[in-house]
Amino acid sequence: MTVYFLTSASTSPFAVPGNWQSSGSTVELIGAGGKAGAATGGTSGRGAGGGGGGAYGKLTYSSGTITGGTTTIPFQVSSNNATASQTTNSTIWEQATYVTGCYYESPGQPGSATTAGAGGTAISAANGSPTIVYTISGAVAGGAGGAGASAAIGGGGGGGGAGGTSALGGAGAAGGTTAGFGGGGGGAANNGATGNAPAVSSATGSTGGTGVGPSHGGGAGSSSTTGNGSDGIGGQGGGGGAGSTATTGTLTSTGYNGGPNGNISNWVDSVANTGQGTGGGGGGGGGDSGAGGVQSTSGGNGGNYGGGGGGAGGSRQTGTQTAGTGASGLIVVTYTQLAWQASAYL
Repeated sequence: MTVYFLTSASTSPFAVPGNWQSSGSTVELIGAGGKAGAATGGTSGRGAGGGGGGAYGKLTYSSGTITGGTTTIPFQVSSNNATASQTTNSTIWEQATYVTGCYYESPGQPGSATTAGAGGTAISAANGSPTIVYTISGAVAGGAGGAGASAAIGGGGGGGGAGGTSALGGAGAAGGTTAGFGGGGGGAANNGATGNAPAVSSATGSTGGTGVGPSHGGGAGSSSTTGNGSDGIGGQGGGGGAGSTATTGTLTSTGYNGGPNGNISNWVDSVANTGQGTGGGGGGGGGDSGAGGVQSTSGGNGGNYGGGGGGAGGSRQTGTQTAGTGASGLIVVTYTQLAWQASAYL
């Protein structure tokens, strides 16, 4: 099998290779991750909601003319979705924007202030009548982000994990709702409810959601504003940042990045010989509620591909609040070479 990856850095259209065989070919779509909301500082500082994870779906070729070495197919892959729409920045096949005659999967929705972004909606029907016809299967939603603390200077919400080949994305945890509590962990990719990040119960950020890749457990939440948590790996959610009520010192309440490549064994690029997969959500930053000190809080970035960004925590001082970014979406094109061309390499 030959595999090509198309990301937000790729240029449309896709030039169909000369050794193309349409029979049995597939196209898999992952929506981009949602950007986290904006946290605030001051006496009413609040943590931000995490962005949602992108949806997943698989297209299997049914009919229509694709000529190797001649046909070009337009597509769209976005990243860090900041638009409250399930279509505008979706991952699209057969058109370069969301117009009639395409297949698509939705991006994770952006967080908005303390409100979490919803996961990308699973799409199981074409938009209109595409020229090349595919059968859609396995469509699953991305995980929702976690809400930011809305009634106290608490933590930011974790980002949602991307849906994948086996299951929908896990949900990010809400930020701690008590002043000075930690950020929510990010949801894992491709692991359903098992990938939901656990709730925050103290100044320690919560653990990221359990992934399906290496080590399986999520990234560790930080218990210190000097930072001792960890990023997710293998599609795990990133750990949440620590919160604090301290009134002096330099306080850095950083959420950790979501893990990339939650199902790396499924996809290996035949050109670059690299594996890719679905990504976990970034962890939320902790809340810094003390009336003093130098405060900086940030959300972790979503993991490649499709992980939602974590929300920064609230801070009593004006400080710095940095939203986690949502990861790029992904298109995976897989086909079998024409028999006579494949035999030339034997």
